[in-house]
Amino acid sequence: MGEKAGAGKFFEEDMGDNEHVYPELPNIFNDKLNWKEQEPVLSMRFESPKQLKHMLCNYAVANGYQLCFVKNDTRRLLVKCCDGKCTFRLWGSWMSEDNSF
Repeated sequence: MGEKAGAGKFFEEDMGDNEHVYPELPNIFNDKLNWKEQEPVLSMRFESPKQLKHMLCNYAVANGYQLCFVKNDTRRLLVKCCDGKCTFRLWGSWMSEDNSF
């Protein structure tokens, strides 16, 4: 698979020390969006791990990334870059208070 221009941009964007996450402004995933327009953002909420995995797979295909699902169960999800060249990691877990993943 060829390297797409801008590939890795998503993986290199980490939250800086001075940035804040505002839990009062929920980022709820919109499954009505075209799969090519879906983009993960920090603190995005999903109905289930299946919905998160589906969005990540669509995002990876649309942008030329190869993702590996390292941990994959109903309570947690660990996703890494498959090629080992980037340091991308995504941890997802069930949030019982919000009833979301």
